[in-house]
Amino acid sequence: MPKEYVYKLNFPSDVLLPDAMDKISSSRVHHSIHDAKDIFKPECLNWMGLKWETVYYFSKRAGQVGQIHSDCYSDDDSFECGINWVFGGDGSMEYWTEEELIHPEYELEKVLNLPVRKYEVPSSPSKHSYHMPEGVYLINGVAPHRGIGISGVRHVISLRSPDVRNKTWEEVVEMFKDYIVEM
Repeated sequence: MPKEYVYKLNFPSDVLLPDAMDKISSSRVHHSIHDAKDIFKPECLNWMGLKWETVYYFSKRAGQVGQIHSDCYSDDDSFECGINWVFGGDGSMEYWTEEELIHPEYELEKVLNLPVRKYEVPSSPSKHSYHMPEGVYLINGVAPHRGIGISGVRHVISLRSPDVRNKTWEEVVEMFKDYIVEM
């Protein structure tokens, strides 16, 4: 079983279409959802033999702390992970286990219009925290987590594939093992 929830990847950084940031910033919100073919170069849409179809965009200013949540968008508990490109500022991700948190409630995320599991802030601090300066990361989206802005404005473009939803985190990490670099 992988010990970590986030792995730094040796992936290319020049992957976005020339007008990708114009499309993303036109939404003028701190998070949005996009079709991957409108944001990423065509050669990126089938990495690892998987169809990468969706992009989630998130931003956090320095000091901004996100809501603890799980990217579980349905009751079937299908797995969710992403390849995250972080740029523009430093940030971190904090993770908890389900046992460390108060039972989640599904809530309709207002901007993305997806049901997400949101949790109350626990009295104990996160036992798994990852400093994420600019770079590319494989992230576990199902384990309860939150993003934090540390410096500048932290932008994240998260590429998602429906092909991993029937896999475990262990299987995904194994698939990416040749691209994982030390944190």
